[in-house]
Amino acid sequence: MTHYFASGAAAALGLYAVLRLHGRARTFAIGSLLAAVVVFLAVWGPFIKPKDAQIGLEWLRENPQGHVIRTLGRAAVLPVRFFAELPRGLLRLSELATIAGLLPLYLLLSGKRRDLLLPVLWVICIIGSVAMLDVVRSTYQLGISRYTLLAAPGAFMLAAASLWHLRHPWRHAVPAAAVLLSAVATFRGGPFEKPDWRGLGAEIGRRVAPGELVVFAARDPARVGPLWQAQRRYICVRRYTELAESVHLVLLLSAPPSDEVRRRIDAAVADSQVWVVADSDPKSPDTLSVLPGYRLETGAAFGGAGALFRIVPPSPSAPPRS
Repeated sequence: MTHYFASGAAAALGLYAVLRLHGRARTFAIGSLLAAVVVFLAVWGPFIKPKDAQIGLEWLRENPQGHVIRTLGRAAVLPVRFFAELPRGLLRLSELATIAGLLPLYLLLSGKRRDLLLPVLWVICIIGSVAMLDVVRSTYQLGISRYTLLAAPGAFMLAAASLWHLRHPWRHAVPAAAVLLSAVATFRGGPFEKPDWRGLGAEIGRRVAPGELVVFAARDPARVGPLWQAQRRYICVRRYTELAESVHLVLLLSAPPSDEVRRRIDAAVADSQVWVVADSDPKSPDTLSVLPGYRLETGAAFGGAGALFRIVPPSPSAPPRS
């Protein structure tokens, strides 16, 4: 609860205290939340900086055109994603399931199930706070599960309790469907391969000397958030190596370099070594589109993270590249 994305959960608890508690219980609950906010700001306030000033949001941004519709679509599939990651072809079905998930809100507002107030507030406030940031910043944080995972307990409570007021066996339908969905998703796929950022970082620390240029290439230059993959690689690698712009020269590329950037790369190739962090295949269409005309020396690949290549200097007898 120390991350600022927990503000949605704190808002849910505050709203619940205002709407449901009375007298001294309400006063003590709201006072406790306010005291926690004061302590949080006192301890962490001096260290909080705007995210743009630290690592930027470019890797999370997408085309503003149609962004609100895409954000609503991501919010629609989130409750089902808390139970299982569905194949892309079944995401539309999960949107239909989410429409059925509006039933708890109807039962709450109609007064039939006032006991659902806390889980409804929990889900709406947490997902809503992240969605609001996405709309304002044109980002897709709703598409990254860890940013909204805190809302999952509320979704689990609603799946288990929404139909429990019914007296016939249908009240077991939603919990049984949730368990079945989770079981199928758990056993249908293979093991998850975690990107080996640690291995890639160690390789960079071993081979790259201070002052040498490291180029981080995007995986898909045509993506609406052009720098997202290059910056993601840079951020993840920095966690496992001393790579820093004060020691190494870092360049993020999402498209063929301009003449100025190309001259910078050529000068670095002539003076020392230039390294490229890109897809494991140096001849992949994405890598070739970002670094046209450069020949890459085959490097060690690290599963899911990419590979470290060296730009091979042109031979002295080779004609100049056009």
